[in-house]
Amino acid sequence: MPVCAACLAPPRPLRAEFFCRLCQTPFLNAFPLDADGVCTACRGGLRGFDAAYCLAAYEGGFRQLIHLFKYGRMQSLRQPLS
Repeated sequence: MPVCAACLAPPRPLRAEFFCRLCQTPFLNAFPLDADGVCTACRGGLRGFDAAYCLAAYEGGFRQLIHLFKYGRMQSLRQPLS
């Protein structure tokens, strides 16, 4: 199954106003962050990595491309997604 050029266009940038100061996880509001800007997971020591950076929201066409690559085994998506 070929993938059209529009589907391979760069995803819409992730827009979030709030990010954890430690892991950089994006949030839509400040609720999960404490007064120092640290998320609940980081406060609880639940992160096994230093930081996470998001290219785009995991939704719509971007989510479908990830699923085609991961579950549909479309190896031709390796380069466009990297």
